[in-house]
Formats: sequence, C-alpha cells, structure tokens
Amino acid sequence: MENKLSKLLSSDTFVKRLSSAVIIVPVMIVPVLLGGLSLMFIYLMLLAFVVGEIIQVTKSIHHKIYAYIYLFVSVISIIFFIIILISIDVRKLFILIIISIWLFDTFSYLGGSIFKGKKIFPKISKGKTYSGFFIGLIMTMMLYFLISSYFNSIQIIPYYTILAIIILAFIGDIIASLLKRSALIKDSGNLIPGHGGFIDRLDSFIFVFFAVDIYFLLI
Repeated sequence: MENKLSKLLSSDTFVKRLSSAVIIVPVMIVPVLLGGLSLMFIYLMLLAFVVGEIIQVTKSIHHKIYAYIYLFVSVISIIFFIIILISIDVRKLFILIIISIWLFDTFSYLGGSIFKGKKIFPKISKGKTYSGFFIGLIMTMMLYFLISSYFNSIQIIPYYTILAIIILAFIGDIIASLLKRSALIKDSGNLIPGHGGFIDRLDSFIFVFFAVDIYFLLI
C-alpha cells in the first residue's frame, strides 16, 4: 500500500490536482471572508465560467432540458449564495462547507486510486468507487470530529449535517457526471489542470449550495 501511495502522490495527475486545489480553495474562501464586492465579483466570475461550460455542453445533448435545469440550479445556487452571505453572517458555516467538500473530494480520490474496487455507477462515472466514497466519508467525518474536539468553537454544526453535506456533494458530482455522459464528454473544459473545467471542480459545491440556500430561504 505504501508503494501505491507514494506512486500516486508523485504522479503528474495528483500534482496537478493538488496545485489546482491550492489555488481554487483560497479563491473560494477568501471572498467569503472579505464579503461585499470581492464576494460578488469572484463568485459571479466563477458562475460565468460555469454558465459558459454548460452552454457548450448543451450543444452536444439531445435532451437539452436536463442541461437547462442544471443551468437554472447553478445560477440560483450562486446568486442566492451571494445574497445570503451579504445578508446574514454565516461565513464560518460556508467556509466549513467548502473545506468539508474539498476534504471529501481529496480523500475519495486517494482512496479510490489506491484501493480501486467496485464502481458505484460504472455507466455514469468510472472514477467513483465504493472504496473511494467510504474512505472520503470516514476521513472527512474523522477530521471534523478531531478538530471540533480540540477547538470546541469550531463545531458550529452537528455531525449529521456534515454527513448530509458529504452525501449532497456526492449526488451533485454524479448529476454533473450524468450531464457530461449525456454529452459524451469526460470533462466540461480544460481550464483547470488536473480537474478539467469549472463544472468538474464546482459540481459538488453547486448542489450543496442549492440545498443550503433553500434551507435559509425557508427559515
């Protein structure tokens, strides 16, 4: 296992994914901390990239209604994400959501790459395995438990909420994979080294933001 792990960590794909994450994660978190115009500008720019990629994907899909629905969900998710953060001080919550999704994605990739195993949806996403999903889930929950136990003030949401976020992130990833599968493409674009396009990077976030937005609108 150590040999597999060392090969994976030194692989070109992993280095690209790590480098991209080092850039993308701060780009998503810093505007949340700053708020105001910085938040609006960065996230509207990210939304513009996502919309552009969805439009390109739509051209290759026969049943375009699915792409239009995904486009609607993406726009609503980001717009209301901005509105909620400007209106309510929930920065810690959204930063925790962003970090949790990133941890789950990273550990799922590592677990699936090392242990391989049975694929969850082989016809939709060849990279999603049971081993990757459960390792990502367990490691993310474990890290949240350890950190929140050490820093009591960090535990701002219950553990079952983190679990729900992870499951929603996974569903969002699968929905985007289904959309790309319908268009017969692997990646939504090639702007982000190691990840493909912006949809490939933000698919999990979009679906979680959509669910959280609905929650805040209802309360």
